[in-house]
Amino acid sequence: MNFTHNNAIIDMGFFHHIDINLYPLFIAIYEQRSISKAAQILCITQSAASHALQRLRQQLKDDLFIRVGHRMSPTPFSEQIYPPIKNALYSIQSITLQKQKFDPSMIKSLKIAVHDEIEPIIFPKLIQHFQKLDLDIEFLSSKLERKNVVTELATQQIDFVIDLEQNYGDKIQFKSLVQDKFVICTQQKKIRS
Repeated sequence: MNFTHNNAIIDMGFFHHIDINLYPLFIAIYEQRSISKAAQILCITQSAASHALQRLRQQLKDDLFIRVGHRMSPTPFSEQIYPPIKNALYSIQSITLQKQKFDPSMIKSLKIAVHDEIEPIIFPKLIQHFQKLDLDIEFLSSKLERKNVVTELATQQIDFVIDLEQNYGDKIQFKSLVQDKFVICTQQKKIRS
């Protein structure tokens, strides 16, 4: 007997045995063909990604990926399940995003990581900007730790970063706020570059 998707019965008890957090890892490894790159995308350690993959292998009773040189090659079962898993995660994401329309009046605080040298220049202008918008927002400033920026943004420990550098990779979007010119003063007759 064939069931259409709409008539299929969902066994709710079955989901107690499933860790849905493992499936974004599956998609990331499948697309990157690398555990370390997948871990980087998900902002977790390579060790945590390896352990999570092991749990997913046990859950699905398949190796899922086989190491071939430096790459993780998907098994035939992985090839088969990749499209429905990706579609399911995309559907979940779409449902969640529908309810997350941005409303500035809902923001009560902003956690900003800012470079020490530019904080006195930028921070007053930032506060003035938000005061003009008549938004009652508390600003929390923290010292910028560049090595932790990606993780802190991903885990929402900070909301945004103000920095002199733009070398954070393709995971972080940035926009220039201010351009400045530097002047060098010296008593030397020649300046070496």
